[in-house]
Amino acid sequence: MQTWEVRITVADTQVGSLTAVRGLYWKSDNLRERMADEQSFPALVATQLLDEEGRFTYEFEEFIESASSVLVVDGLQLEEAFADPLIVAGVVAAVIDRLTDNYFAVVLPAQNACLGAGSALLAE
Repeated sequence: MQTWEVRITVADTQVGSLTAVRGLYWKSDNLRERMADEQSFPALVATQLLDEEGRFTYEFEEFIESASSVLVVDGLQLEEAFADPLIVAGVVAAVIDRLTDNYFAVVLPAQNACLGAGSALLAE
């Protein structure tokens, strides 16, 4: 498990941050257990997406296709002046591009995830 804290800056001034948890299936004995240890949203994702052995559950196999790893994006904090869905989309796209390849399932919170104001922007 790798937890990435991404700083969002404008002219060398930090205006926000984004947390991403990257679970690499081949580097973990049990991806589900490792993600559950992270608490909060990654733990919820682990119980819904992965079976006891850390593999994607049958319900998600067709949806996910050949994914073997997972990237959970959450924990968005952003100053109000920059809390725009287009800015968030650009940041999230850059994070996904940097931290994944074709074999990742990327998970973002839904608006009803109750993770704070940042999750509503991520859901958009």
